[in-house]
Amino acid sequence: MTIDYEKHKRIIIDEERIIKKPYVGFIAPNGNLLDFNNKNPNNIHDDWHNIVAYTFLKFVSFIIKDEKGRSPVFRGIDNSYKSVEELIEALDKSISNKPHGDDMLEFRRHILICLRNAYSGTDFFESLGTELLVTGYNSDLDVSFQDYLKEKLMDHFKDIAIMYLGYDSLERFDIGGKILQIPDNLENDFDDTPRIITTSNFKIGERFFNYLLMDWKIYRVPRYFFNEETKMYEKESSVHSFYQQEQEDEYEKEVNAIKKYVPKKDRHKYFI
Repeated sequence: MTIDYEKHKRIIIDEERIIKKPYVGFIAPNGNLLDFNNKNPNNIHDDWHNIVAYTFLKFVSFIIKDEKGRSPVFRGIDNSYKSVEELIEALDKSISNKPHGDDMLEFRRHILICLRNAYSGTDFFESLGTELLVTGYNSDLDVSFQDYLKEKLMDHFKDIAIMYLGYDSLERFDIGGKILQIPDNLENDFDDTPRIITTSNFKIGERFFNYLLMDWKIYRVPRYFFNEETKMYEKESSVHSFYQQEQEDEYEKEVNAIKKYVPKKDRHKYFI
């Protein structure tokens, strides 16, 4: 499936006109945009305004590590679950609620299942293949520890969403990572502003063909799949990636040929 660039462009422009800041969100496996902007008014992924973020923070386990060393594992941001069994029971209850076609609720359910899978093994972090650490806070920072904790955990959320669930992150940043200043004429500026998509999708050329034509930066990270027998998430097979490469090479050649001879303003004529 090739994602509809023009449809996404219109949605993003309309949103940026309202929020007056660069669009941040995800692209669901079905190609729909998931807005993480107005659901995060404090610019740090406010969990109370985002059902997906709230769910992740409620159930995820993490480790706070400071200069004094490693702290105990916390189960959920309020650390309210006394045992893993109690947490799994709560997860199972939440997973039983079907999303009925709502993309954000579907995203939430995927997060719930991912965490439930990880808790089903002998060790949550071993099952994920990584420790979710929170480090670096000190009292000199101009932010409360609770807000800092949410922000760092949401960095882990982004990695899990991309690498474990197959969602794509979409961000609009200036070169060097600086936040963009939203111009008055978004319509003309949109195609000339650097943007980034991070994905674990194997078919980048097919999925993001139109984006590549418009010079978007697409970064690929490894995909992890849950093994029901070992109860662990395992990194993608290199054999799987190899068989996708021939088709990807063809898309890359086509994109490069169009970009070489066609000005950006006319490339929409070659969208698929």
